[in-house]
Amino acid sequence: VLLVPFAEYLPAPSFPWPKWLVGRSFDVVPGDGPGLFRLADGTPFAPLICWENLFAGFARRSVAGGARLLVQLTNDNWFGATAAPLQHDAASVMRAVENGVPVVVSSNTGPSLVADGAGRILARAPRLFEPAVVSARVAPGVGATPYARGGWLFGAFASACAAGAVLDGWRRPRDIGRR
Repeated sequence: VLLVPFAEYLPAPSFPWPKWLVGRSFDVVPGDGPGLFRLADGTPFAPLICWENLFAGFARRSVAGGARLLVQLTNDNWFGATAAPLQHDAASVMRAVENGVPVVVSSNTGPSLVADGAGRILARAPRLFEPAVVSARVAPGVGATPYARGGWLFGAFASACAAGAVLDGWRRPRDIGRR
């Protein structure tokens, strides 16, 4: 559903992009929107394909639509042996915490992982580019976190509270050092 510029589509496709920047054509078509699948026991889950895990609102809409588990499928091969796959996984763990649902990351090059709805990593493949199987038992989440229920309203409320606390601190007399 969410295509990444220059990796999955060309912005301004009629513009003559230099070959060193864009060396191939793009034939990727976005989906209609987030979709749900069901496990054998009926638990609804939503896939996050590659970089879709970086978009908090996209994962939130999937959970609001009924997903009780998020499954991120990714090909991080093009990162090579860098820290980027670990950063990519960290974004998935953040989606678990924000939405209160477990996340399973399945990567062809690792590290794959399973995190519960609180963001605790229950299982992880130890290294990049080594065959591994990751398995853990998780309970389906309910998506009852403040972010899952209110989206960015929660962040706006928290920011307003912090701003109020700072303003209150400036307004009060400065008698800390006089006692």
